[in-house]
Amino acid sequence: MPTKENVNLADLETQILDLVSQFYFLKKETTTDAKIHYAGRHYDQHEMVAAVKNLLQFTLTYGHDGVLFERELATYIGALKSYVVNSGSSANLVAVSSLCSRQLKEIALRPGDEVIVPAASFPTTVAPIVQHGLTPVFIDTQLGFYNPDIEQIKAAYSPKTRAVMFAHTLGNPAQIDEIKTFCTEKSLFLIEDC
Repeated sequence: MPTKENVNLADLETQILDLVSQFYFLKKETTTDAKIHYAGRHYDQHEMVAAVKNLLQFTLTYGHDGVLFERELATYIGALKSYVVNSGSSANLVAVSSLCSRQLKEIALRPGDEVIVPAASFPTTVAPIVQHGLTPVFIDTQLGFYNPDIEQIKAAYSPKTRAVMFAHTLGNPAQIDEIKTFCTEKSLFLIEDC
């Protein structure tokens, strides 16, 4: 066992991270899970190494990687800034709250405005709508993809409709091009939980 006197922390961290990477590949080779899962964790050795590295540095929540991600995401989407939050539920709340902000003046969402949302969805998609006094207008989803159908969205539209909000269910992409086009034509906000 190395003693404090002859241990270089940087070298030790490198050894630990190399072992984590090896562990990932060995674990992957020996896993014999024949089940078909509807969803699950999808990660590789890079995520495992990053998680252990942050743990070794005791960065258990927001840290250097969070700041870096915010900057890179803002650049990628062409925004001035982006912010990470603790969960998808909080992200939905922040998105709806932002669209209800007085800073948006006349285009802000107001109590009574309608938001089209799939009936088969997570409660955290609907909760911020209700919390802000907006009216959820429920639509059905496509069988097999479980996402909102553009025709259902069009049929649910009314003069009170101000936004469309949904999650891309189980990683199945929705008809996003058609939905974006419709939202642009009708001057609707589009909130994607993805």
